[in-house]
This record gives sequence, structure tokens and C-alpha cells, in this order.
Amino acid sequence: MSNEGDWVFDPFMGVGSTAIAALTHNRKAIGAEIMEDFYEITLERIRLAEEGKLRVRPMDREVYDPDSSNQYIPPKNVEIGQLNQNRLFDRNNKDGSK
Repeated sequence: MSNEGDWVFDPFMGVGSTAIAALTHNRKAIGAEIMEDFYEITLERIRLAEEGKLRVRPMDREVYDPDSSNQYIPPKNVEIGQLNQNRLFDRNNKDGSK
């Protein structure tokens, strides 16, 4: 429900799934998370996505069902681009300011 370049806000960021999806689809992402472990996981996932190494379940792959004999569709790597050639955030500054 947004356009390319729009901001996507996730007030309960968790491990950054919404941010990754937004960045993958050329949106800007902002979020809030009080659990530092989740925040660190988000940073790592975004770093991996920047490098094209973040593995995700493709949309055409069903969630695992041990009773199913569906054809196996392997995970795929996603890559996010640099919007306006800028870093997504400063990893040395946890409040996100520059």
C-alpha cells in the first residue's frame, strides 16, 4: 500500500522482516525495537541483504508441511540497493542519527 521511495514504519520491528521487505521493494524503512538482541539481528539481516546474501523463503514456496509431498523450492537470496547511494543507517550510532 505504498509507492517506491515511500517510508514504511514498523513500531514493533522485531528482527526486521518488514524493514527487509520494504528495502527490497525500494522503500525506506524505519522501526522501533526495545529488545537489543532483536535490533542486532535486524542489523545483521540488513547487512546480509546489502551484500545479496540474505536467504528468504520465496513467495511461491509454501510454509513447510511434513505431511506434504510438494516439490521442494529452495530459499533464495535477496539484495537491497542503496537508496540515493547513501548508507541505510550508521551502525556505530544506535539511535540512527548521523
